[in-house]
Amino acid sequence: MIDDAQLAEQAAAGDEKAFAELVGRHADRVFRTARQWCGSRADAEDITQEVFMRLARKIHTFRGESKFTTFLYKITVNEARNHYTKEKRRVTRETEYSKGLPDTQPAADGANPRVSELLQRLPPEQREAVVLVICDGLSHRDAAQALGCAEKTVTWRIFEARKKLAEWYGHG
Repeated sequence: MIDDAQLAEQAAAGDEKAFAELVGRHADRVFRTARQWCGSRADAEDITQEVFMRLARKIHTFRGESKFTTFLYKITVNEARNHYTKEKRRVTRETEYSKGLPDTQPAADGANPRVSELLQRLPPEQREAVVLVICDGLSHRDAAQALGCAEKTVTWRIFEARKKLAEWYGHG
């Protein structure tokens, strides 16, 4: 079986089948990461689509210096951040009435709604670290590469997030 780095090289050279194989291998993981990040299935689908559109434009920049999945996570995190910023602006424009309406879309993917809600309350930097390391199983080193920060920073963010989550979960 051909590895991701070889597929990326072929995709960068214009091989559409190689690109489709990369999408097939990683779409579920990207979606799960986006879903954990934003808390909404519809938003996660949008983010996933944006990730693979960006990957198509940026695949030629993958040099194999890190794992392909780290490269892909970096794109995913950036798209999730962009979405968060756009969504934050949109929400601030809504009326007080519409802000108070409950989210009527159930968590169809089996995610614990309470945990998802608490993840959304974390500062973005802490949420990113938690999603990549705890939810997606990346090493602290790989998460640091994807986030563009030091490994110790990832460790600190997770430590702080765990303290907050434990406090909030205990008081919920």
